[in-house]
Amino acid sequence: MALSSPGGGDVPVSAGRVRRTEQHTQFRIGTYLDGQFTRNEGSQFPEGEEVLDQFFRQMTPDAAMDAANGDQNIDVTVVAQAVAATIDEVYERTGKGSILVTHSQGGMPGWESARYTNHIAAIVAIEPGMAPMVDSEDYNALLAENIPVTFYCGDYIGPEFTDVPAAGMWGMMSSSADAFTEAYTAAGGHSTIVRLPEEGITGNDHFMFQDLNNDVIAEHVEAWIQANVSSDGGSGTVVSNPAPAEPAEPSNSAGGKILIAYYSATGSTQAVAQTIADITGGDLFEIVPAEPYTSADLDWTDDNSRVS
Repeated sequence: MALSSPGGGDVPVSAGRVRRTEQHTQFRIGTYLDGQFTRNEGSQFPEGEEVLDQFFRQMTPDAAMDAANGDQNIDVTVVAQAVAATIDEVYERTGKGSILVTHSQGGMPGWESARYTNHIAAIVAIEPGMAPMVDSEDYNALLAENIPVTFYCGDYIGPEFTDVPAAGMWGMMSSSADAFTEAYTAAGGHSTIVRLPEEGITGNDHFMFQDLNNDVIAEHVEAWIQANVSSDGGSGTVVSNPAPAEPAEPSNSAGGKILIAYYSATGSTQAVAQTIADITGGDLFEIVPAEPYTSADLDWTDDNSRVS
């Protein structure tokens, strides 16, 4: 038996179930226990079977993705150049720069697009996964154009959320925004990090623009734009900008060498750990299980698997 997938073609039922559990848990909507999807406490994600059905219909199968080897199956440069060309056309038609809103994996071409156009007025990065590494080509292109940047992070992020499967992973990824913001601001750029719970906005997952309080978040984003981007929408037009300073070195509050210890079953966490090591200058240490995990061990839909 096969299911017709939104992205075209057929996907085996078992593969479809695994993808659904991954989407539900990895993006902090809830958990999958005893064959049932659950919701995180206080979640703003809409309730109901019909809602979940529509959500899962939006999924694009990534069967061709080789996550173990870091292949995200996306040509970042091609996408970035296409985005830049669109922004340039908008400028030709209106005489104004564009505020670029990115999300998740789309954050990567968003950062790189600054290499190919000087008409980005600002970037609003909604949980982009990773920020540009300090002194990378993307970082330097953003800084050269003095593009104001803001990061938006939802709820259930950090090791304190022990009952949220991917909370620790998202905590590691959001830490790259801290490193970026510290260096970017010290170098004369303007970057802020909005962690919604700190603003009194709670219950949001990775898809905050689909959550019940998306209007509140939209108002928050609009307020940031009004406060930080000039009315003519040109790049480098941040309303208030710190004085230039020397780029900050990666911080190490412990005062010693940084060690990034990680375990990665499929390669995703390994890629995150490598990025953190690149940012902090730390050493990597891979945690290897005494008994290697098999694909059956990693089947979240099997209540008897090792990860259940």
